[in-house]
Amino acid sequence: MEGMTNEQFKTVLEMIIKIVEKAETKDEAVQEIRELVEKKPTE
Repeated sequence: MEGMTNEQFKTVLEMIIKIVEKAETKDEAVQEIRELVEKKPTE
C-alpha cells in the first residue's frame, strides 16, 4: 500500500469526524467506519 499525502489523510479524518457527528450512538459510528474501511475500491 502506498503512503497518503497530508491532504488525503486530512480528508479521511474529516470523513470520520462527519460520521461520528451524525451517528446517534458509538456503535453506529463504529459500524459506519468499519463499512468504509472494508469497502473494496472500484477498478
